[in-house]
Amino acid sequence: MDPRFSLKVYPRKDKLFQIKSSYTFDSIKSRVYEERKDSKKGWEELNRWFVHGIIGFMLGGIAWSMGFCEEHSTSFRSDTT
Repeated sequence: MDPRFSLKVYPRKDKLFQIKSSYTFDSIKSRVYEERKDSKKGWEELNRWFVHGIIGFMLGGIAWSMGFCEEHSTSFRSDTT
C-alpha cells in the first residue's frame, strides 16, 4: 500500500503494522528499564552534581544581572524624563 494514501483507507488493507513490536517505555518495570546498565557510580555521579551546580550558579548570576540592569535602566529612564 502506498504510504501517501494509507491514512485515507480505514481499516488498512495491509497488515505490516501487526508484525512490528515495541518496548514499553512508560512502565518502570519494563524490560528496557531492567536491562539498562547502571553506569552512574562514584566520580560520574559527583561530576554530574558538580556540573548541575555550576549551571545553576551561572543561571542565577544571569537572572540577577538581568534584574539589576532592568532596575537601573528603569530608574535611569524615570530620572531623565
